[in-house]
Amino acid sequence: MEPQQHRPTWLDLPISFYGSAFANVPSQQTTLRRVCTTSYYRLLIEQIRAQTDTTKQGELKTQLPAISPVAFMYHRKDKTSFAQKIKQQWPLLTGDIDRKDNPGVDMAELKDRLARLPYVMLCAYSVRGGIWFVVRLPDHQTPDTLAAHFRYLQWLFTDRFGIELDKSKGGNPTALRYLSYDAAPYLNDSPTVMGKTPPKPTPKPTRPVSFNHSYFQGRSDAELLTRLVQRVEIAGEGNRHT
Repeated sequence: MEPQQHRPTWLDLPISFYGSAFANVPSQQTTLRRVCTTSYYRLLIEQIRAQTDTTKQGELKTQLPAISPVAFMYHRKDKTSFAQKIKQQWPLLTGDIDRKDNPGVDMAELKDRLARLPYVMLCAYSVRGGIWFVVRLPDHQTPDTLAAHFRYLQWLFTDRFGIELDKSKGGNPTALRYLSYDAAPYLNDSPTVMGKTPPKPTPKPTRPVSFNHSYFQGRSDAELLTRLVQRVEIAGEGNRHT
């Protein structure tokens, strides 16, 4: 019997690799699967995570390369249009959960729970020990539709999960993120699609955010997904995402 060959999936699409987060032109191409499974930068990242001084953390972090996780790029030069910068925008969306924005949240538990959501394609620890993840979107995305999906994702995580997403990441297809290291990243080769482009929600008064542990605890995967669907279905028209 011949060995089964790997069939490329969304995790194997070409994305751009930058030698520095300050670079304007990519140095090579890579894939999400490759950057999530490499241990090449492990020692530096473990040094960053062990550093208690946030200023020194930031200085060390700049030594890492970066990627454009949802786009294959020509460049990131200023005063140029998206069309001039982007060779191919993929139907993907990233989310970033920082520890400083979510005090008291058990990131290991949260990572495990996010891996149960069917539209999450990738979930791993970020450089400073938070979480970054990638969601599958409908085909034919544009910068505008990506921004709309990111607004919905922010609402979903804040209102339903009690988790604050980094507002500076996710809504721009040319945004870069630093390479990280995770000994056991979650990779899903067959994610479902996270619905259609939602309308822009009506602004609501801000309120304190707390991690809703009761939403996840004591449920099987099937119960978790059923409850998630039910919560979305009872949301108002302006917040429904099917």
